[in-house]
Amino acid sequence: MLNPGKLIEVCWKLFSEPVEKLGFILEDITFENQGREKFLTVYVDSSFESQSSINLDNIAEISRTLSQIIDNDSNFGEQAFNFEVTTPGVDRPLALPRHWKKNLGRLVNITFQDGNRIKGRINSASDDEVVVEDKSYPYLQIKKALIEIEFKAVKSKDGDNGN
Repeated sequence: MLNPGKLIEVCWKLFSEPVEKLGFILEDITFENQGREKFLTVYVDSSFESQSSINLDNIAEISRTLSQIIDNDSNFGEQAFNFEVTTPGVDRPLALPRHWKKNLGRLVNITFQDGNRIKGRINSASDDEVVVEDKSYPYLQIKKALIEIEFKAVKSKDGDNGN
């Protein structure tokens, strides 16, 4: 088996096209040692243009497709490792314009390069900047941005929200 850096590079080359043909985006690939176990994790996401989010059936289909590639490629050798296909999750930092575009209307916490912070709703996003609460911010000024998970009160049948 190749060293971890080279293996990840090979995975990007082998997995990108099949994942895209299935209608998804290859978001990230990691290869980690956790104790005696080795884990190859492939992160996939739906495209911004897609009207639906990725589901377990999609993950299973991608996993089967990539498993066949792994089984038939000599770069993976005979050494055992765990293979997982998953989504990045809501706690993933917004790092690319498409991440911002997929989260329009969501609440975001932004830390800027100068250390200042804001919290607000994403109004719009382009390839160069994001608009939060009607103010534009170039991506280059943003150090870190995380979506804030919001929990909405569930209304009962009589209209009471339980408070």
